[in-house]
Amino acid sequence: NGVQLVERPSEAFQKEQGEPVFDPAGGGIYYTRAISSGSTFTYADDSNGDLFNIFRYDLESGETETIVDGAGGAVCAAPSPDGRHMAFVRRERINDVLTTGLYVKDLISGATRRLHDLDRDNQETWGVMGMYPNMDWTPDSESIVFWAGGGVHRIDVESGQAEAIPFRV
Repeated sequence: NGVQLVERPSEAFQKEQGEPVFDPAGGGIYYTRAISSGSTFTYADDSNGDLFNIFRYDLESGETETIVDGAGGAVCAAPSPDGRHMAFVRRERINDVLTTGLYVKDLISGATRRLHDLDRDNQETWGVMGMYPNMDWTPDSESIVFWAGGGVHRIDVESGQAEAIPFRV
C-alpha cells in the first residue's frame, strides 16, 4: 500500500505536492511543492513569483530541505546520476515576455544557469499530471534529454549545445 514519507504542510493544504524522484545516492527523495500563500489551489497564480520549490526529503533523518527556490518557481526535479547537478524547469520574464526555461543548479557551488527555452509549463494551472514533461540525464551526467517544441532534444550541460534527437512514431 506504500508508505507516506512527507506530510502535508497542514491539514487544510490542497495544493500540488508531488513529482517525486529518488536522489541518485539513494538517501533521499526530491519533490515539488506549491509554496504560494494560502492552503487551497488558486487558478492563475502569479507565475513570476515563487510558486513552487524543489525539496529533498532525507530517508534516514526524516528532515526536509529546500534545494531550489526563487522567482519563477522550480518544478520537475531531475538530479544528475553523479549527484552534482539538479536540472529543473523555471518560469521567467525576458524582455517583458513570460517564458519557461530548462535550468541546471550546481548542488555544490549553488550556481544556477539557464540552458534552453522550453514550451510553457503548467505552474499557474492544475498540474495533476506534472508541471512539464519529465527529462533525464545521460548516464555520464554530461547531457540532459528533454522535450520542447514538439521534439526530443539532448543538451550538453557544459557547452549548452543542443541537438534534436530524430525519432518517428
